[in-house]
Amino acid sequence: MCKFRNATIALILIGALLLPNAAFATQGETKGAQTTRLEDNREKLETRKSLNLEINNNSIIILELRVEARTALTSMRNKVKDLRARLDTLSGEEIQVLRDAIPMLRNSTEALGINIGKIHTEVLVLRKARLEKNDAAIEQSLKNIISIQKSRIENLEEAVDKMNEFLNQLTADVL
Repeated sequence: MCKFRNATIALILIGALLLPNAAFATQGETKGAQTTRLEDNREKLETRKSLNLEINNNSIIILELRVEARTALTSMRNKVKDLRARLDTLSGEEIQVLRDAIPMLRNSTEALGINIGKIHTEVLVLRKARLEKNDAAIEQSLKNIISIQKSRIENLEEAVDKMNEFLNQLTADVL
């Protein structure tokens, strides 16, 4: 019985001495996995920061273009008011310029209205993805917002160019 007891104690001691080494080995593997996960998280964070920065820059560009569009639209309205006041003195060519400009301007304003509300919808999708901590959905939503913003920027630039072109044409033809 004494031998059995000694053998049991010896096995317990050996196990106790080996167990911490096994625990350290497992902990070392966990630290490696944690390091990899940290690096992945940092990479995702950098990607999100760059996407958010692009969204902010696009927002600034959109605001500037909206101011330009408002200014051009105000100038156009004033010019058309002046032309209406002296409609009897306009030549047939000048009247035709006005008639050609109306559908062009309607198309521009319709193109601007296409993207309204899409960014808001995508922001709601983004919020949901953030609550669910769905990294792929978050990144995709940010990319969708950027895409919508770029489309909006193109439409605004086109509208501003058309309005300025119309103003230049009116100024050249009417003066």
